Parts: sequence; C-alpha cells; structure tokens
Amino acid sequence: MKEWQNPTMRRGIAWIAGSTVLAVASVGGWVAYSRRLNSAADTVEVRVLTVERKDVERTVTESGTVRLANQQTLKSPSDATVVEVNVSVGDRVSSGRELVVLRDDKELTQLEEHLLKVRQTEIDVDSKQQQVVNAERNLADARQERDRVFRLDGSADRSRFVERQLEIEQTALKLENERQDAIDARETLATERETLERDRELFDRGFISLNQLQDSENDVRRAESQLREAELQVQTTRLNLESLQASLERYQREIEEATATTETKRLEAEAKVRSAEVALQDALSNANVARLELQQLQLEAQTIEARLQNRLVSAPIGGKVLSINVLRGDVVKLGDDLLTIGNPDREVVGLQLSTLNAKDVRSNQLARISVIGPDEETYTGRVASVSLLANSADTGSTSRRGVSQEGSSAVSATVNLDTPSGTLIPGSQVSVEIVLDRKPNAIALDIEAIQKPDTEPFVWLLDDANILSRQPVTLGLDGLTTIEILSGLEPGDRVAIPPATTELEAGMKALEPE
Repeated sequence: MKEWQNPTMRRGIAWIAGSTVLAVASVGGWVAYSRRLNSAADTVEVRVLTVERKDVERTVTESGTVRLANQQTLKSPSDATVVEVNVSVGDRVSSGRELVVLRDDKELTQLEEHLLKVRQTEIDVDSKQQQVVNAERNLADARQERDRVFRLDGSADRSRFVERQLEIEQTALKLENERQDAIDARETLATERETLERDRELFDRGFISLNQLQDSENDVRRAESQLREAELQVQTTRLNLESLQASLERYQREIEEATATTETKRLEAEAKVRSAEVALQDALSNANVARLELQQLQLEAQTIEARLQNRLVSAPIGGKVLSINVLRGDVVKLGDDLLTIGNPDREVVGLQLSTLNAKDVRSNQLARISVIGPDEETYTGRVASVSLLANSADTGSTSRRGVSQEGSSAVSATVNLDTPSGTLIPGSQVSVEIVLDRKPNAIALDIEAIQKPDTEPFVWLLDDANILSRQPVTLGLDGLTTIEILSGLEPGDRVAIPPATTELEAGMKALEPE
C-alpha cells in the first residue's frame, strides 16, 4: 500500500493509464474511418431517366430546294427582239395567256415578200385559167368551122348531127353536176365561215389557241378557193354549152345548105382544129403549173406565219410569274431565258439523296420541311417520287445519327407539301426530315442509357431504394435520340446513366445530383 502512495509510482501508473486510453481511442477512430470509407465507395452519383411511352422515329435529314409545281423557265424560240412584256413579277396568269411578244425582222420581211409573190401568182393563175377558157372556146369554134366545111361539101351526114345533139346533152348534164358542185362548195364555205366565227369567239375567250384559229382561217380560204374554181368551171361549161347549142343551130342550117367545099378548105379547117387542141393543152399545162406554184407559195407563207406565231410566248400552265429576265427592246438569242412561272397552289421540294439514304426512302413517307435559320417553322408533306437512277452530284445529307454523308452520287427525289406555305421562297434552301419508320406510343428510352457489352444490351435499373442492378433489354426501332424497348422495362421504371468517371456495379446505391 505504501508503494501506491509513492508519488513517483502514482505518476507512472497515470502515464500508463493515459497511454492505454489513447491507444484505445486511436483504434476506435480507425474503425470508424474505415466504415465511413467503405460506405462512400458503395454510393455513386448518377443521372436518372424514367421509362415512358413516346413516339419513336427513324429519320433521315436532307437539304432541299423549294420550287412551285410545274415550275419552268420559258426560253426564246429564236433570235429575236422583245416587243412587249405583258406581265409583271407576281402576276397570276391563266394557261395560254400571251406573256412575251417577240419580233423577227428577217422573217417579217420574208413573209411580206412571200405574200407579194402569192398575190402575183394568184393573178397569174386567174390569167392562165382565162387562157384555158379562151383556148376551149377557140377549139370549139375550130371544130364547128371544120364541121361546117365538111358539111358544105354536100355529104351532109345525119349521124354527125345526132352526135352533136348527144354532145349537147352530155354537156348539159355536166353543167348540172358542176352547178351542184358549186352549191356544195358554197354551203361548205358558209359552214367554214360559221366555224371561223365560233372559233374567233372561243379564241377571244381564251378557250382555243391561235394555231387553231389560224387553221379555221385556212379552211375558209380553201373553201373560198374551191368555190371560185367550181363557179369558174360552171361558167366555162355554160359557155361551152351555149357555144355547142349555137353551133348546132348553124350546123342544122349548114346541113340544109349542102354546099360543096374544096379539099384545101377541109385541110385548113382540120389544121385549125389541131392547132386549137395544142393551144388548149398548153394552156391547161400552164394553168396547172401556176396552180402548183401558188399552192407551194401558200404553204411556205403558212410555214413562215406559223414560225412568227411561235414568237408569241404564251403561258403553258396557269400559275404565277416568279421572275422576268428580259425588258422591252432587249435582243435575245435562241434558248435565252425569258421568264419563270410556276403553280403556287402546290409547293414542291427537290432533294438530292445520298445513295446510302435513298435505299430507305419510299413514296408517301411523312416529311417535315423547315426553313434553315433561327426562325424555324415546320411544314408537313409527303415523299412524291424517288428516282431509280443515281446521278453524279455532291450531297450534304445527314443520317439518323446526325452524321454528314458526303458522296459523289445522289438520287433525285421530290416532296410535296400537304398545303402551300405561302411563305417559302422558290429557290431557297430548306431542311427536310423524312420519317423512314415510326412506332407510336412505344416504350422508349434515351439511347445513351443503353449499355451494350458484347452486343448484349442492358440498362442499370434502380429499385425503390435506389440500388443498381443490371437489367437485360430487348431493343426495337432505333431512332435518332431514343430507342424502342420491346421487353425488360415498363413505363415508370427508373434507369441510371453511368457517369463518365465511375464504372457502375450491381448493388451500388445511386444518388441523383441536386
């Protein structure tokens, strides 16, 4: 007991006891620290997504050029001078309306020269036709004189008198037929004139083209020509009949006279007949040549007129004038652009698809058209056509992953807007998103949540206590940012997105960032 009361002893015992307490405290601290360290290693901060139903789409995005339906640039049909421009940019025009009037001074001069030749040839034809009539009359007179001479020799042959009567009857019948032909020609002319008047009214109302009106005018001119020829033939035959009747009367008187004639007079009369026959053949030949020349000149004049009519540039469709490239007084060459028109009631986007994307694009697929720029407005449409032939052209397409596709070949396609926008400018560039496939109201998840080690997809599923577990999933349609889940998840399930710096393991506890 005395030893414990020694001060030195008491200090030693106190030092030993303090060291023991300190050692115990140190061991307890290390145990607590170790427990806290292990707890932090089993907890990870992740971003959490909730599985929900949404539309999943597989799309491809292309740039395209806006144009109006049937948009076309009208070109000059020849070298010419612009006489009139009858429209302005923005005008609505109907099909067949005259847009630009051109003048070809060379062809106008050529037409005037041809028309002058036509008029001169018409006069020549009339003159030669009159020569035919005169030759026929001379032949008839020569024959009558020959018959009179032969009858005066005392050999009055009754059979010749009968033949002359038969000739008169035949000529009278021919005259009646030709009069009927003239009546028919006159009726035909009246009909053609009525048709022409009706066509003029239709042309004034814009229902027929100028070429159709000119065809009707040509029909009237042909009918007039046919009527003139028929009336001229009637006149010729009537004169011939009158001549035959007069000769028959003389012949009858001369038969009664029974005057003898000499051989010389008979030869002279026969020679006159042969000469008159030759003259008639020459006159007929000359008249035929003149008529053929007239027909040729008329056809050439019609051809020139038709070419001149082609200088009237008319609207091939009803639509709107988009641009005008010429002014009054401009000199244009064959093939120069005059103006551009299109149908504003339908808007079309022309695309150049990459060959990689074109194989998935089909007619009637949904398309969304948006203006490239900050004020994006989207319009809907449908794929109208996809060419079966690739052409050489660089494309700037974007796949469903948003990766640019550059290539040397492209496939032409068109998209029709469901309704005209009224704001898209023809010729401007737009972005076109084509929906290749679509699953509406599908169980869907963001693509970044899908883990694919060794091509066996899974997700990190969170339970109610935020504990992570590997959940295998079956994938469906692969969209641009989302993917369809066929099995393995249900709407409302929560899925963790692995952080970039930490590898997740089953059993870890997830913490959502505040």
